[in-house]
Parts: sequence; structure tokens; C-alpha cells
Amino acid sequence: MKYLSQSKAAKLVGVSRGTIANRVAVGLLSKSSDGIDLEELVAAFPDTPKKRVKRFLCSGELPEDLVNHSSAAECRNTADQSRASVLRELSAQEQVLVKRLEAAERNAEWLRKWVDQSAAVISEARLQINELQEKLDRREEFWIDQVRQARACCSQ
Repeated sequence: MKYLSQSKAAKLVGVSRGTIANRVAVGLLSKSSDGIDLEELVAAFPDTPKKRVKRFLCSGELPEDLVNHSSAAECRNTADQSRASVLRELSAQEQVLVKRLEAAERNAEWLRKWVDQSAAVISEARLQINELQEKLDRREEFWIDQVRQARACCSQ
């Protein structure tokens, strides 16, 4: 793995150090103690010409045309490409989040139905318990009366 300083990373992809710092701050790029991983940098800036990256990998040095922008128009073009890349990435992330939200809503609906069904089962079980308790109470009274009558009969 090849790691770059923030300055070299910015020069390689044709953006400012501030742009790199912003991408790191929002989590679109990660920065370790070694620096910024070249593969991650290229993935975060897909509009970077492959020739630039290959030349950098071969020589280990930034070619002069990468260090000095030839014009303000080139800088604007690079910035526009960078913005477009970020917008595409954000759009993809939004689609993923929308799908996750839809799945969470489906799960929440299933759970609501399950809770309602469980409440109905519990309610029915309570009714059956109450009926059985009443039946048990009647039987207990019957047998208490039987024992009283037997004692009364025996005590006479």
C-alpha cells in the first residue's frame, strides 16, 4: 500500500489541501498515521486521470504538470469534476439510506402487527384464566359444603 501526505494527495488529484481535509473530516477519506491511502484517494476522486496515477506510481514523484496548474480554468474544471464526483457519491449513499429506511419501516409494521396479535392472544388467555378461576372457585365451594355437611352429619 502506498500512502501520501495530504499535500501530495491534493496535488495528485488536482484539488486543494482544504478539499482533502474536508473529505477526511466528513469521512469520505480516512487518514492514518502513515498518511492517506493511494487506492482510497483514487476511489474518492474517480475523475483523476489514470495516467497521472501511473506516472506517480512509477516514479514516486509528482510530475511537474501536476504540481503547477497551468490555468485557473483547469483548476475550476478539476473542482467541478470533484463536486460532480461528491454529488454522485452522495446520491449513491442517499439511495442506500432510502432502502435501509424502507426496510426499517417494513420491520416496524411487522412488529406492530405482531404486538397487536400478541395482545389479542394475551387477552384471550386472560379471559380463559378468569373462567377457569371461577369454575375452580365454584368447585372449591361445592367441596367445602360437602365437607361441612359430612361433619354436621357425623357430629349429630
